[in-house]
Amino acid sequence: IASPTMIMAPPTPNSTPSALSTNPSAIKYARLAMLVVAIVVMLLSVGLILACIWAYMYNDNSSFQEGIFLAAIVLAAIIYVISYISFTATYFRNMWMLAVSGVVLTLLVIIMMVFAGLWLYVGYNIKTQEMQDRITDYWVDELVPKHPKSVCSLQSKLECSGYTASCHNKLHSQCPVNCEYTNSRHPNPCVNMFIHEQEKVFRPVGIACIVLTVVLYLAVFTTWALCCFLRRHKQRTHRRLRARPLAADPDEDPAVQRNPAFALLQNLTEEERRGLLREFERTDKGGDGKLTAPEFQRFMRRATGEKLTLGECREAVGLLDRQGDGRVAFAEFVNYRAAAQAR
Repeated sequence: IASPTMIMAPPTPNSTPSALSTNPSAIKYARLAMLVVAIVVMLLSVGLILACIWAYMYNDNSSFQEGIFLAAIVLAAIIYVISYISFTATYFRNMWMLAVSGVVLTLLVIIMMVFAGLWLYVGYNIKTQEMQDRITDYWVDELVPKHPKSVCSLQSKLECSGYTASCHNKLHSQCPVNCEYTNSRHPNPCVNMFIHEQEKVFRPVGIACIVLTVVLYLAVFTTWALCCFLRRHKQRTHRRLRARPLAADPDEDPAVQRNPAFALLQNLTEEERRGLLREFERTDKGGDGKLTAPEFQRFMRRATGEKLTLGECREAVGLLDRQGDGRVAFAEFVNYRAAAQAR
């Protein structure tokens, strides 16, 4: 197969040039930024997963803290998967996959903002009387009657009993059942130790949520910016490739002039022409250097991004098919004027 740069004439000066080149700097820098952000987010997700696994397995945690670590592992895994999809979509310039990942990342940013606000609010307001009244009610109405073993384990860890009132001398509504050892052993109530423990959890988790939200916001911004650049580039490339010459060659077959496949070929840039041969060989599953009309349709879509109808592709193949076997060779296509005249 001859090289396309050797057998193709340069594009006519009448073809409409694109305002953006085939590889515009805006797209190049947006892609680079998106790839870097995606890698950073994936690394942070992996680090968060490993840190949570270590803390879950090797620290003496309450059931509440274990739940936080498990939730963080699941969230980090989701963020890693979405970031990997964004990385793949950016690398292959898949605009639809990039848009889907952008929607999911936007939802994650909203969720992380809500969680960060809640965690920081609790972490910095846990000492207020209103918050203490809520915790006391939760301790009495939910934890003690429904989860006495968890409360007993918490009392043993914090070396206390009850919440605002100790269970040392007298059992009451804040004392879990079947927990006589910690109820009678520790004279101090758990309120101060509990507040200290929750401050150690809620504040760092809230700050971590803010940091992750900022990184995800950068990923969202870069994703949508890249989607906009790719969409504009696709629209302008479409207009350029579909443009007809202002003055038609009087010796050219009218059928060739009408068929959009040849207009696309005439309006390709040098870089797009160099990619034609590679895409032609990938589409040629039989390896004989020729394409049928359906294969030619796939070839044009992959090589130029334009969707020709099967009828247009059959017409183009018929105009160039010298052998009469319903297939077209690469050299016949790129040198279409000579092929059409010879036929």
